[in-house]
Amino acid sequence: MIHKAALYHLKKYAFTHFDPDVVKVFLSIAKSKGLSTEDDVGIPLERLKEGMKLRRSLYTQSGRFLLPYDTVLTNDIIMKLKRFAKTNPIKGEIYVTQEI
Repeated sequence: MIHKAALYHLKKYAFTHFDPDVVKVFLSIAKSKGLSTEDDVGIPLERLKEGMKLRRSLYTQSGRFLLPYDTVLTNDIIMKLKRFAKTNPIKGEIYVTQEI
């Protein structure tokens, strides 16, 4: 999963921190080596299910860290997130892998 996080950050900062042409070549090489370079797809909090795994770290809109990427969601975690989000909304959609 470290590879996916690195690829995500390379793409995210391609125009601000890294030369976009170099990033494009690097992503092409990564794809040829079998690493996924596809963009993540996010879902709303209401669609989370037990067994899903976070593809990105989770933060509130105010920037408070909630969960690290690679966390496997349990029903208990999902219930706590829903309760917490009532007073501290989660920033954007939640990016997860398919259910396991």
